[in-house]
Order: sequence, then structure tokens, then C-alpha cells
Amino acid sequence: MTCRFLTAVALAALCLTAHADEAARWQQVEAEARGDFSRLLAVVQAAPLHPQTRQARPLARQVEVLERAGRFAALGIDREQGRELVAAWYRRQGLNPSGTPMTTGATPAVRVTPAEPVAPAAALPLASLPPAGYRAGREFDPLQAVLLRWPFDWASLRDEYAVLVKTIVDSGAEARIWVDTARQRTAAERYLKGRNVSLQRVVWKVEKTDTVWLRDYGPSFIYGAGASDWGVVDFHYYNSRPADDDTPLVVAASEGKTVVDRQVADRVFTEGGNISTDGHGAVLFSTRTYTKNPGVAPAVIDERIGSALSAPVRTVLLDPSLDATGHVDMFSKIVDARTVLVAQYDADETDHAVLETNAGRLAAADNGSGQRWNVVRIRQPDVYYEGLVNPVIRTYTNSLIVNDRVIVPVYGIPDDAAALALYQSLFPNRTIVPLNANGIIGSAGAWHCVTMEFPVPGRP
Repeated sequence: MTCRFLTAVALAALCLTAHADEAARWQQVEAEARGDFSRLLAVVQAAPLHPQTRQARPLARQVEVLERAGRFAALGIDREQGRELVAAWYRRQGLNPSGTPMTTGATPAVRVTPAEPVAPAAALPLASLPPAGYRAGREFDPLQAVLLRWPFDWASLRDEYAVLVKTIVDSGAEARIWVDTARQRTAAERYLKGRNVSLQRVVWKVEKTDTVWLRDYGPSFIYGAGASDWGVVDFHYYNSRPADDDTPLVVAASEGKTVVDRQVADRVFTEGGNISTDGHGAVLFSTRTYTKNPGVAPAVIDERIGSALSAPVRTVLLDPSLDATGHVDMFSKIVDARTVLVAQYDADETDHAVLETNAGRLAAADNGSGQRWNVVRIRQPDVYYEGLVNPVIRTYTNSLIVNDRVIVPVYGIPDDAAALALYQSLFPNRTIVPLNANGIIGSAGAWHCVTMEFPVPGRP
């Protein structure tokens, strides 16, 4: 098999040779400081800042997770010292002990903007269920557009975003890009032009958002049979990110489309990264969804998610312990109507058994057409700890399928080659685009997390 990678664009943008293996670097730091609490604390206090942490657990829960994983023992410290290190990490990243961003004091992990009403609820066609005959969109459908938010407050990602946008528009889809202000749009246009990205298929939306994680707060699209028959499902995102949470309503209000409401009476707190569908009636999500909705029975959550997406077949997967998000897109991906890609850890990794259980559940489950899933495994790199206590989950399933191309996160490590070859075997007629994710993965996400696909309406 000959692998067909987009080397002309990808290699110029990746510059992976300039990136040392982050895991090896942090392992060396750890080896030099192990057992010396003062040195360990100094490392945490000087750790890199994440402009926008995708998600953080309450501090007490994070301490519990790390202790169970043997992290404190590996550092040569006890639980109480470990708790001090985790508390120092949270302060460094501008997080409260609850895991929410601070708005005063330390540099906030996320820029919080006040909520702005998009449109009165009465002005939008709200529904509790999709119209008859509607189905959920699929990631492998032909795409009319990809939604994303420009990293105007995360400048180190601009080169990778330029490759992301170029790949989208070169595939024939529109790149619909959110910015807060017209001035930010002008700066982004200048940046893209400077990197030879055509703006012919770039559509700008000036509307406030809080973070780049548009997968999580953006609309989940649903479709009928005709070219104008589409709508959105609006799940509830974080209370601390109100501008993000408004985004599905912004999209629906622009064209007067139906909104299947999961914000009010049938509320579900969840994120788009934890929902994956085959478009024929099957949906995958993880047990993390249940913990996000305390006091609501799991069966009720199952029904609310499934009914919103016309998905009566629901497969609930276990939540890997070290992943701060618990999202299915960090360890799995539906690549066609019958095939699901599932990550696989080496046997000595903390979440090896969890991923094996998830692969087994999927192998025993049906897709929306009543067929058993074809489960394909992809090796996931070992977890490393940035700043000693922040588990970094390097994922290959957090990819984006956009027409004739597939954007795959890579890390400049030997595992990349096998992952890219596997993707080429799964998509023999598409171009595989490796895109450096070292700068974003420490915030618990990659390229799938910052995009949302808009399939061509009316296509089967």
C-alpha cells in the first residue's frame, strides 16, 4: 500500500522536526526532580499556561484519579504533597478548586463574556423532537461547510489553523469562521492570505464566543430529505461559557431553522465531543454524560439524547479515567456506516482495560441499520504528564473528515506513521493530512474538537 499524504502543505506547516518529543522532555524533567517536593512544586509553578482548558475536573476528583493511577508514587511523594501539586497546577491555569475558570486574580483559563440574548425563544421554531423523517448528520457525509472559531486569543495555534482552513476550502467546502469583532476578522484574513490560503470559500461570522472548542458547544445538525430541510439540536453547554452556549441558536436564527431544544424542559448537559452518530439511528456517548447530569436517571438521559438525534440505538461507553473530558471523540470515531475506530493502549497504561471494554461493547452492539459494528483498533500513544500532574492524552481518533481529505492529529513521534497508514487503509480514496497537535493537546483536545461539520442538506 502506498500512503498518499498531503506533504506539500502538511510538512511546511507541521515543522515537526522543530518539536522535541514532549513526552520525553517531561519525563526527563520528572526524573531530575523525583522525590524533591520543592523542585517538583517549582516545575508545576513554571508549567506552560493553557489559554483555554477544554475541561477540568474538581480538584478533589483530580487528586483521586491521579492517586489511583499511581502518579504520586511515581513522583516519590505522598497524597498530601500530590494534592499541593495539583492545587498549584489549578492556580497556575487560573482554575478554581471546582474546576471552573477564575475571573479575577490569576490569568483565567478561559475568557468569560457576558451572556447576550440571540433571539427571544418565541422567535425561534423550538421543538421537543425532530420533525418526522429527520436524521442526524454524519461526519463522513459530503460536507457543505465546516464551522470553526479563529484562535484570536491563542496565537500559537494560528499556523495550524491556516493548514486547517486551507484543507477545508481545498476540499470544496466552506470554512465558516467565528470571530468576536470585525477587527479580528481583518487580522485573520491578513494572516491567511500571508499563508496562501484562498478566502473564496471562507465565510465570516462576527459573534461573541468564549473558546475555540466549537465541537462541544456548536450545533448538532439534523436533516430531512430536501435541500432546505435541516435544523439543529441545542444541548446545554457550560453555565460559565454563555456566549459559547448560544451558538446553536445563532446558527438556527440566521435561517429560521428548527431547534430541537435540550436546554430547558428536557435539558441535557453535554458536549458535542461526547456524541457520535451513524446517521441511521445509532449514537455513542460515554458515562461522563451521567455525571454531568446529577439527579437525572441514566435512562432519562439516554432517551433525551437519542430522541433529539432520531437515534433509538444507544451505546454507552466507559469514561477513561485520565482523560479530563471523557469524550468519545478522544478514543473512538465512526468512519463509515459500519466501521468504528477505537483506540488501544499498551497493557501497562492506566486506561488499557477501559478501552478494551469499550471495544468489546461496540463489537457486541448494532449500528443504526441493525448490523454489528466492524471495530478497528488504532494504537494510542502512552500518556505523559505535562507539568507533572496534567495527563496528556494524545489521540489519533480526534480527526476531521472533510470531503476528499482527512485531517489527523500527529505529534512528531514514531507512532504517527502507523496511525497515518491505518487511516490511509480506511480511506484509500482520500488524502490524509497530518496536522501537528502538540500545541493544543495539553488542553485536552485536537482538530475534531475545534470544528463542526455541516453536511450537504438533502444528500443521502
